[in-house]
Amino acid sequence: MKKIIHFKKIGSTQNYATKNAEKYSDLTIIVADRQTGGRGQFNRKWHSPAGGLYFSIILKPKNIKPDALPILTYALALSIADAIKKISGLKPELKWPNDVVIRGKWEVGSRKWKKLAGILTESCLGEKSVKWVAISAGINVNNKIPESLGGIAVSIADLTGKKCDKKNLLKEILKNFGEYYPSFPRFEILKKYTQKSMLIGKKTTMAYAGEKYAGRVTGFNQNGAIEMSLRGNIKKTFYSGEVTVPSF
Repeated sequence: MKKIIHFKKIGSTQNYATKNAEKYSDLTIIVADRQTGGRGQFNRKWHSPAGGLYFSIILKPKNIKPDALPILTYALALSIADAIKKISGLKPELKWPNDVVIRGKWEVGSRKWKKLAGILTESCLGEKSVKWVAISAGINVNNKIPESLGGIAVSIADLTGKKCDKKNLLKEILKNFGEYYPSFPRFEILKKYTQKSMLIGKKTTMAYAGEKYAGRVTGFNQNGAIEMSLRGNIKKTFYSGEVTVPSF
């Protein structure tokens, strides 16, 4: 049974989830109408005004090893992309490691894809087990995108020209996520994620540990790391880093 805790305003659903994860049960969902301190990957600020969908899910997995946690991020990304497609008709794609994006013909100066949603996954690990996971999402639904972010982000309402029902969207996301958790069909998740990835076969640059690596993305391994073929046909696997796509 899912438990949903709703806030009209909060600093960050993720901060709340990580601070209180020990006392809540598996599949507790923290939802907020807006956040004053939303954050994303690399602790970047996530603009979170009214109109967006912001939530965190507390998980207490029993069959997931620590090295497979990135696959949970994939599972939520798939759940969000499929829910957006069903409710709005849009066709989002996935950008490793944690973004839901969509391509379009935008104004001059914008890249060819813009961000619809971002995911952040944090956890507390035991010696050989996962004590808890807090996985959050910020989705641009009906919120106004500020001019400063207009070149990289877009909302569902902007794309469809009409408001999207946030409650139905969240319901559909959670239903989809239930197909992947707690059963965790790892290879099914990987297959679907690869099919929706915007990066497969594309020229990309990976920024990792102060270095940049240029090459093409060839796939993702069983633990969610990205695999690349670099110049000189050198194969390299990255478990973290930041990908840029020059041709997009």
